[in-house]
Amino acid sequence: MNKHFKPTIAQNILAIIFLSTGGIFSIASLIMFILTFLMVGNIFLFSTLAIVFASLGLPFLITGFIFWVYVKKQDERAMQLMERGNRVMAKVVDYRFNPMVRLNRRNPVRFTCECGNDRYISGNYWGNPEEIIGKEVSVYLDLNDPKNYYVSVI
Repeated sequence: MNKHFKPTIAQNILAIIFLSTGGIFSIASLIMFILTFLMVGNIFLFSTLAIVFASLGLPFLITGFIFWVYVKKQDERAMQLMERGNRVMAKVVDYRFNPMVRLNRRNPVRFTCECGNDRYISGNYWGNPEEIIGKEVSVYLDLNDPKNYYVSVI
């Protein structure tokens, strides 16, 4: 099974959205905490708002950071396989819709490729699968672990 899928632009955008939302709310809560110590009046209002903003911002910031690190690691692993892995050409023989992922009422497809007796499964592909069926695609194999591979459908 393919352990490393190259992240899509949508995954990168999602990580950036979570990071920026969390960052904005966290900075706003920090400013409100500072204002509570500088201002004598309405301390309760600013401290309450600071707690609310922090409780909204920190989970977004942490989730965005974890997602960003995960996406970057996936991208790095795919790039390492493309640079150092053994490249073989495999023929796309089949595809199946991935029911675990859904966006705008659409599911991506995952291709099954064959090279000799070996079968490889690609990552999610959002384009028209009929254009790829029957074509040869590059598969990058780890020299030490042939179960670690990356299928380049694009």
